[in-house]
Amino acid sequence: MTLPLRIVDGLELDDLHKSLLMPDAVVRDSQARKRRLPRFFYAVDSWPLALETRLTPHFSLWEFMIVDLYEPEPLRRFPRYVPCAVSILAAHLEVFRLQVGAPVHIAANGVIDRHLMAGLPPVRPIHGEPR
Repeated sequence: MTLPLRIVDGLELDDLHKSLLMPDAVVRDSQARKRRLPRFFYAVDSWPLALETRLTPHFSLWEFMIVDLYEPEPLRRFPRYVPCAVSILAAHLEVFRLQVGAPVHIAANGVIDRHLMAGLPPVRPIHGEPR
């Protein structure tokens, strides 16, 4: 399957996006293990494109784009950059779905509720995105 998305090298992005996405950087996780951040990204030019782009028969690109409500504002504007590895994640979730014989849903897992419970102003999606 060919996706209707441009693939971009994160090292060639503008300075703002490079500073936020840190493509190909090595960072330490919560247990001090080294992890390499993604270098290559799909450039998603619009919300309708994200809605229409199927990664697998049961998972569309938009499902992987509405999860992180704590992204800095510049990363929530189009074009948005989604790591190419999302295709692999979608394929694995598709196999998992087949194995369990039940639908699998991707969710933010209550992030908005925790945000409100902390007394912070509500986090709102970008205009045009589903709530």
